[in-house]
Amino acid sequence: MKGKLKIFICLAGFLAALPLGGEEISWTRTINWEKGELSLVLSTMIDTEGPNRPAASVGAERRLDAALSRIFPEAFLPLLIDSTTSFGDAAEQGVFPAAELASLSRRHTRGIPRFSTDIRSLSISYTYLLHDILGGYFVRHTRPREIPRHLAWVPPREYTGIIIYARGELPVHGEYEDRPIAPCLFPKIFDNEMNPVFITAMGDPEYLSRWGSAAYTSSFNEAPWRHRIGERPLHILASGLYGKYPTDIKISAEDAASILASPENRRLLAEGRVLIITGE
Repeated sequence: MKGKLKIFICLAGFLAALPLGGEEISWTRTINWEKGELSLVLSTMIDTEGPNRPAASVGAERRLDAALSRIFPEAFLPLLIDSTTSFGDAAEQGVFPAAELASLSRRHTRGIPRFSTDIRSLSISYTYLLHDILGGYFVRHTRPREIPRHLAWVPPREYTGIIIYARGELPVHGEYEDRPIAPCLFPKIFDNEMNPVFITAMGDPEYLSRWGSAAYTSSFNEAPWRHRIGERPLHILASGLYGKYPTDIKISAEDAASILASPENRRLLAEGRVLIITGE
C-alpha cells in the first residue's frame, strides 16, 4: 500500500476480467469511506444477434450473480481493517473460511441491471456496508477496556464529538517520509509520545459494529455529521500518522488531555463520535 492513496473516496481504478462459462465478466470496485460502502459493478456482454433477446438478458444477469462470489474475495483484498491488517491479511490468517466468504458475498444491496449505451453489455452493482458485514469479525470484545484517564487538572469542558483535521501529507512515526492518511474501519489515536488515547478494544462493541471508531470526509461542512458529532465538537489537528498502514492518528498531549480528563469526553471515543477530515 505504498505510494499515493486517495483518501476521502478511494476509487480503486481497478478492472479485472473473469472468464466464466465461456463468457468474460469485467468488474470495477469503488470504496466510499464517507458512506462506509464498497461497491462492485460487474459487466458482461449479451447476445444482441440471437432470436430471444429477453432470455439472453436474463442469462446475463444470472451469470453476473453467479460470478459475484468468485470476485468478492479479490475485490476486498486491499480494504484496510486497521493499521496492521488488510482484508487480504485477515484472509491469509484464516479469519474467513470459504463458506464465510460465500456468505459475506451475498450480504449486499443489488442494483437494477443496466444496459450499456450500445445495448451490447449488461451491468449490475452490488453495494456492501462495510461495518455491517465485517464489524463482527474484528470486534470480539463484549466489554470495552477502560480508556486511560488524564490525572492532571484540565479546565473542564464537555464536547459532543471530536473532529480531527488530517489533510494533506503528515509525518509517519518511524519513517522518513510524509504520507496521506489511509482510511480504515478501525483507526486508533495516540499522543505524540505514542501513549494510546484510543484503541479498538476501548470502543463500545455496539457502536464499533455499527459505524466503526471514526468517520471520514473531505468536506469542512459539519452539518451532515451532527448525528455523530453533535453541535459542540472539539476541533483538533493531527500531528502525524502511525502504523504498517498509515491509518492511526497522532495528536498533541494537550489535545489528548482535553479528551481524557473528562469521563463525558472519553465516552465520545468509546462511541466512535469522531470525524476525520481528510484530503488528497
